[in-house]
Amino acid sequence: MRRLMTVGALVAALMVAACGSTDLGGAPNVKGLALPEAKQQLKTAGFSTSVKDDSLFGVVIESHFTVCKQGTPNGKLVPLDVSKQC
Repeated sequence: MRRLMTVGALVAALMVAACGSTDLGGAPNVKGLALPEAKQQLKTAGFSTSVKDDSLFGVVIESHFTVCKQGTPNGKLVPLDVSKQC
């Protein structure tokens, strides 16, 4: 009985951990990093980036932007949503 409860608790914990997570396809998690640092980590891991921003003039000074959302890679291309304030 105790073993069954332990297995049940483990399965429940794994399900909660997986809930809402994004498949990063082997790419490092760069959410919350400054854009230059995020791009460097992804480049080091063999990925390139496509950047979508919410600013009027686009990304002019990369260090002023933070990665708010990281999408699932399309091959080796990682989509990043960036903003000055996430």
